[in-house]
Amino acid sequence: MWIYGARGTDFSNTHDRDGEWTLKERWDWTWADQGIYDVPAIIEKMREVTLADKVNILGHSQGTAMMWYALSKKQDYFAERVNRFIANAACIFADLENEGGETYEKLSNVYWQLEKRGIYNLYGNDAASAGKTGLDCIARDDPDCDYYEGEGILPDWPQLARNAVSTAAFLYFGQLTLERRFQEPQDMLKYFTGERHTALVPLSNIDRVAVSIVHSPGDERCAMPFAEWIYTEITTPDKHLVVHKGDHKTIQFWGDESFASMIDQVIKTGNIVDSSTIL
Repeated sequence: MWIYGARGTDFSNTHDRDGEWTLKERWDWTWADQGIYDVPAIIEKMREVTLADKVNILGHSQGTAMMWYALSKKQDYFAERVNRFIANAACIFADLENEGGETYEKLSNVYWQLEKRGIYNLYGNDAASAGKTGLDCIARDDPDCDYYEGEGILPDWPQLARNAVSTAAFLYFGQLTLERRFQEPQDMLKYFTGERHTALVPLSNIDRVAVSIVHSPGDERCAMPFAEWIYTEITTPDKHLVVHKGDHKTIQFWGDESFASMIDQVIKTGNIVDSSTIL
């Protein structure tokens, strides 16, 4: 089993062009780009090393969002290389009823303000962004960061403090959550001046890769109705929805026994073989 080291993390945070491009260029990507470019790169590496014709992909939360976008855009590519995609905590946008639309509206505006101040990396260890991260903004007691800090985003996600996360990725997630539709990313100036809708990303294009969706009714962010909606939209004939009864806050951690048991059952029922990767 291979584990994907997403760009921006400590495991994938350097580039050949470091020192050449601007911070905006370096961090101008979202998880949609990760699905289109990064996932195929790791698939090709897995196939090269293992000599497997096809692999299996297991995604969790944002890892599923990356794949929904990629599968919608590159169905032929993935159909030739992927046996099955297993989506745990299937997600494209968050549940506004549980988290509050006002919160996402304000947070999206704050992220945009950070971008306008030249801050394109929200968190930690990125030498290229030294002095220009969301953490630095808070450390300087910048008034633009008051709401950003007051919402408890950083204290709630302390593990992100050691990784670099693009502002653009959070802005895209905010747009999708506020609009409650799977659409292409929108320029934030256009978004906040009224052009809030872009072209839809067609989930119905997912018609050749086998899909298993594993979800928990206890998931408050990626709520169960969203998983059911995704399941309804995709058109591949080989698909199934597995409802796991455990508490989402427990099963989301890879090392947890109940999560391991659940994935084991999915692998068995989905006849998963060959190499697999976790997003």
